Amino acid sequence: MDKVFFNWSKPFLPAVADYLMERYQKPEKTLDLSHVIVAVPGARAKRRLEELLFLKVEKTYPDWIPPNILTVGNFPELLYPQKVPMANDLVQQIAWVTAIRQLQKQDRKTLESLIPHLPHPDDWNGLLVYGQIFARLHLELAADGLKFQNVTDYCLEFNLPEEVDRWRTLAQLQEFYLNTLDALPLWDVQTARLVAVKEKECSTDSDIILAGLADLNQLQRKILSAVDGHVTSLIFAPPELEHLFDSFGCVNAKAWQEQKSDISDVFIRQADTPSDQATEVLRWLHELDGNYSPDEILIGVPDEEVVPLLSQQMEQSELTPRYAAGTPISQTPVFLLLDAVYNYLENKRFADFATLIRHPDVEHYLFQCYKEKNHQNTEDSETVNEVRESFFPDFSLLLTELDVYHQTHLPLFIEEKWLLRPKKESEELKASKGEDATEENTEDETHRYSLVQWAGGIITRFIGEFFADGHEKRRLPDWIPPVRDFLLKIYPAKTFRTAYQDDHLRQKSLEEIRGIFDHFESLPEKIVPQMTALDLFSLLLRLLQNARIPPIPSGNDIELIGWLDLVLDDAPALAVTGLNDGIVPSSKTSDSFLPDTMRRRLGLEDNLKRYARDAYAVSAILHSRENVRLIFGKHSLNGDPLVPSRLFFAAEETTIAHRVKRFFKETLTEPKPIFAGSITSGNQSLFKIPEPPQEPILLRQMRVTEFRDYLQCPYRYYLKHRLKLDWKEDADEELNAGAFGDLIHQTLKRFGQSSLKNETDFHVIERFLNEELEQVLLDYYGKSYRPVIAVQVEQARIRLAAFAREQAKWALTHEILHVEYNPDETGENIIEVDGLPVKIQGRIDRIDVHKETGEYFLLDYKTSGEGDSPEKVHQKSGEWVDLQLPLYRTIFSSSDLEHLVTPGFIVLPKDTQKTEFKIAGWTGQDYREADEVAQNVIRKIRHGDFWPPKFPPPKFSEIYSAICMDKHSITL
Repeated sequence: MDKVFFNWSKPFLPAVADYLMERYQKPEKTLDLSHVIVAVPGARAKRRLEELLFLKVEKTYPDWIPPNILTVGNFPELLYPQKVPMANDLVQQIAWVTAIRQLQKQDRKTLESLIPHLPHPDDWNGLLVYGQIFARLHLELAADGLKFQNVTDYCLEFNLPEEVDRWRTLAQLQEFYLNTLDALPLWDVQTARLVAVKEKECSTDSDIILAGLADLNQLQRKILSAVDGHVTSLIFAPPELEHLFDSFGCVNAKAWQEQKSDISDVFIRQADTPSDQATEVLRWLHELDGNYSPDEILIGVPDEEVVPLLSQQMEQSELTPRYAAGTPISQTPVFLLLDAVYNYLENKRFADFATLIRHPDVEHYLFQCYKEKNHQNTEDSETVNEVRESFFPDFSLLLTELDVYHQTHLPLFIEEKWLLRPKKESEELKASKGEDATEENTEDETHRYSLVQWAGGIITRFIGEFFADGHEKRRLPDWIPPVRDFLLKIYPAKTFRTAYQDDHLRQKSLEEIRGIFDHFESLPEKIVPQMTALDLFSLLLRLLQNARIPPIPSGNDIELIGWLDLVLDDAPALAVTGLNDGIVPSSKTSDSFLPDTMRRRLGLEDNLKRYARDAYAVSAILHSRENVRLIFGKHSLNGDPLVPSRLFFAAEETTIAHRVKRFFKETLTEPKPIFAGSITSGNQSLFKIPEPPQEPILLRQMRVTEFRDYLQCPYRYYLKHRLKLDWKEDADEELNAGAFGDLIHQTLKRFGQSSLKNETDFHVIERFLNEELEQVLLDYYGKSYRPVIAVQVEQARIRLAAFAREQAKWALTHEILHVEYNPDETGENIIEVDGLPVKIQGRIDRIDVHKETGEYFLLDYKTSGEGDSPEKVHQKSGEWVDLQLPLYRTIFSSSDLEHLVTPGFIVLPKDTQKTEFKIAGWTGQDYREADEVAQNVIRKIRHGDFWPPKFPPPKFSEIYSAICMDKHSITL
């Protein structure tokens, strides 16, 4: 084999193009490279060499014939006869699953020693996981000319009895797998190469040029050895370093281990976080000072964690990054749609239903259905958003209603019957529409979640139309039409706007799916599996998950590429991020099948080979570029500590000591470089809390709980009650404090409305409360509530049992007069402030009367807190902080009855020993002071007095923390 060294003082691929021209040009000025095979490391190098050859040759040799340029993984197939077709990846995976099933049927016990929790033979999803593991293991070993039996022999030689049994089982599986392919008949690529070498079938009349191949597996080496006289290896290194390369021109792992690094300190920069690494790249770009065009600049990103932060900072600085690896299909709308449908079909969980509805493409489909349902002409509107806002404002409430449904009922699964809105929620909805909130009508639409129910019906029918319940079995190719029709419904036949990234991702994803469908249709009939829709989606998602979609080129991009493509790229300016140990050089610290020691002895790729390859790459990069910056980080995105690449320490001892001292001291902070579009500091912060307008407000009504909110913080009161800012979310997994309290309140309400309300036998009361608690649970949360709710219900039951004892004692001297008393019905809830009336709204949980004295007790249930007294809840340091109970007294009684009305709490805290009736001990003067505070609050609200916000913020005001900048120190 001939070896030619190319001095790395200039880029490699242009030199390769010149070499090919010089070697194969004819005296008659023709260039015929048709008999030349060029093997390069990867697809990027292949495209660049093709481009360089065309640019260099086209003008001089217009009739030239190009060479056959292939990546290193594909060239061997040109060197031996292919007697039968090759099995594609899908066929191989199905063949492995078939092998597992065969061994499972023949010797289940042996297979269970390899797979302890063996999936059911019909569990395609579970079997496919193992099939892919074994396929990868087979590929790696066969690439180095090894079968599973060779590893068994190794385990016997080194006395590893447990491993022997495992690899024997794997060897059996491998035989079943190969027999399955032989029966089709198809070839496994790696096995075909092994046979070709063994049968000495490798030959060629072509010249084979190995261009910059730093590594070759054992099988590739054997194939090349068989055609040795036709092979030339082009090595990107000066001739004086010949000792660092083997006979194939690949790196010599042992020699590179002993080679001292030639990395100068001037190239190295350290940064703290991935964001700081991105900033360091910007600083380097700033230093280039426009001396390089975008296509002459390259940024290496061995660690993908840096990519989004680097892209973001570059875009903010009006630079255009292009990540060559592209977007994983797993992050595209089409993949996420398939994943959402799969999860919905598999579980019918409410969370999966919510994910499906929230998918933007499903939401768009639902909107089209909503338009058709309402027969509204929207042709004159320009955009979808304009149509929604102008003609269908209610549709925008779909996701809000979805969040409300989740927050209120915490459903686990989708049930046949949708739950109704609780009365409280229904009244709030009516009030927001200007309707009578007190009207009782269980069939009123405000009791229903109309949009959610409608969307649920659409989704159920839509999914069922194509996939039934997901468990029907069909031949795999027979699933293609329903999946295709389903996707056409969501993505109707149209021309995607390919200049837009989202449409580009959708179009390329659908093209990838069409390619997979072609593989489905070409499957040999003998191995066509019977699958359910769930199996199909699982397979489709697995086949898609590793694919990537290249970005749209803009013509002015700065490319971001991975580590392995950097060496042969010819951009003169290069910055590399993520030069941390474990990334560069990469290493495998654990492998469940092939640990590093076993890899080394078997001749597989191990950490020593990875180190040698990466050490060579760094040297080649440094010597072939005009401008290089090497950057490492000290912490990951999650804050985990990182170590600099060991390549920085392959140096003289004094250099090592210097770098240890430099790298592990505190990182110095430097100012961020300024580009066009950069955010720069000014004289004052532009982040301010928005002030409310100081203008009079026409105040007609207030709820009793609003006074507490104003006293806690006028500004947060303004956000909550005047601007009506609130949030709804579906993150809750259990009953929050409010929902837990409502569960108990509703149960107690039913007790107070029952014929047992004045019962004195606590056993009877407790039994009734238990029965009603179950009914409230059914009404609020349906039949399939979350297990954690069952635990909370038992906690509520314990509190209700404690209440039953106290209620039985109280009932000896008191009677329940009203439950959920609404002062609106009596008209006594109007108070005047400065001659203007204000309606005070409030619903009193219970009103009891003493049997002998006729004294009224206005009682409020309290399930939160520690069972505090009314005085402690309403007053702090002698100041009123809550006016709920005093206002209940004010709006309930006339002046001549004041001496017969006393408010209080019925506390049901976590500590059931503290359950009791706590009656307020306020005097007439206390109530007069409370009335004055209430009137003063009303005056301030009327005047628009809501500024400034109070700090520290009151408890339970987190939803406004971003607006109020609670986490920042602010002087107002």
